[in-house]
Amino acid sequence: MGIHYAYGLGVPKDAAEANRWFRLAASAGDALAQTQLGFQYLLGEGAPQDDDEAATWIRRAAENGYPDAQLQLGRMYRLGLGMPVDLVQAYLWSDLAEDSFPVSNLDGRGNARAQRSFVRDQMTRAQFDEAQRLVRERRR
Repeated sequence: MGIHYAYGLGVPKDAAEANRWFRLAASAGDALAQTQLGFQYLLGEGAPQDDDEAATWIRRAAENGYPDAQLQLGRMYRLGLGMPVDLVQAYLWSDLAEDSFPVSNLDGRGNARAQRSFVRDQMTRAQFDEAQRLVRERRR
């Protein structure tokens, strides 16, 4: 229902009502709803703008393996939204996102690859080595 209210699909568009439905589903562990709720907080749509709250929900969805959330969490680490800038974590989540997107989702995979490359260009050798270690550890 949250998607229906967020985009006005068969019901009047209502960001606050979408937030209510997203929160219900997100609290029950639904990764799509967690991501959407995080975006609402990030953008201040249907909820007050709050980078910390956005990071909380987007991190939950990313940990649940949702690729859009993983990509966004990488961006948030890269930009310091709701958390300190952390290039190692930005690289890690971008890499995980690329692997999580279906092979048929060329845009998602390409965006993740581009972000990972952008982050890599800003990292020291030690940061890159640490990011690679974390990627290997996560894949076990």
